Amino acid sequence: MLRLFAFLFLCLAAPLFPSVVQAACSGTDLRQHLSPQTAARLEQAVSAVPFAQGNHWIAQRGDQSIHVIGTMHLGDGRMHRVMRQLRPLILSSDLVFLEQLPTNTPDTPQDLIETFQHQFVMPRGKRLDQLLPAKSWEAVSLQARNMGIKREVAPFLQPWVYSMRLRSSTCGPRGLTSPRGLDERIRRFSLKRAIPLAALEQPGDGLRAFSGRPIKDQLRLLDLNLRNSFSDNDLAVTRREAYFDENLTEGWILTSWKRTEAAGKNSALLRRLDAQLNQRLHDQRNKAWMPVLRSRQEKTILVAVGAAHLPGRNGILNLLRRQGYSLSRAQFR
Repeated sequence: MLRLFAFLFLCLAAPLFPSVVQAACSGTDLRQHLSPQTAARLEQAVSAVPFAQGNHWIAQRGDQSIHVIGTMHLGDGRMHRVMRQLRPLILSSDLVFLEQLPTNTPDTPQDLIETFQHQFVMPRGKRLDQLLPAKSWEAVSLQARNMGIKREVAPFLQPWVYSMRLRSSTCGPRGLTSPRGLDERIRRFSLKRAIPLAALEQPGDGLRAFSGRPIKDQLRLLDLNLRNSFSDNDLAVTRREAYFDENLTEGWILTSWKRTEAAGKNSALLRRLDAQLNQRLHDQRNKAWMPVLRSRQEKTILVAVGAAHLPGRNGILNLLRRQGYSLSRAQFR
């Protein structure tokens, strides 16, 4: 979700200066430590996913070309090289689509909550401190204090807010321009060169993927995250490196396996909850974006969205193929 997800990460998940975040990173790319059996299993799983590889694809139908760019919302110094590759394409585009166009980005977590309160606040009559065991609420309220959330507000926030904080990683953005993800770099360059920009959805729409889930399921996931035994640093590093290898699906599948294995007897529950979130965060939004894309008649369109939106049966690429577009992979860097 462009800068909003980056802001959520920095303020809710790891509110530290980027240099400190990176210095504390102890994560490992799990793909480098696989047994032959696991590597073969992973290869087979990836091969079953449509459009599993590649961060730049071209969808062609008639005289219209749609360049689909998979992005990371958080920054990394390697994006300088990616942008060198993308600048000529941006300059030749008639229109650049982003997930969202930023409005006034809130300055603090408290401001964020007030701006999008319907996505953050518990249903009327419900309080988190009354729904959680005392020990769990003690751990959650500590996270609220660390996030700068007012004491009187903390019990009224939905469980997903604290789950996101508990799933934080110290392996965050990298480099001096680290808060600037690829989406933001594309947006700034487009503005500078007067390339028309458009949004696939409205501000806050993506938050509904988190807030729209049943509170009972949010509580179940919060409980699992309170007892998390899997290194989220490993998750962050593995998915980041898989992204730059143009094989995010590989990193996504592997880290999902590792998380469910660490959940032990709760593995089936975690798989269901993760599938529920991914369906809302990716599949539903991808489908909602299709009519927006199809309504445009420009000859050359660039679409820059999170890389996790590209692969899969309900990924953007497969949905475009169903609409009669021919797909070809392009050079990314």
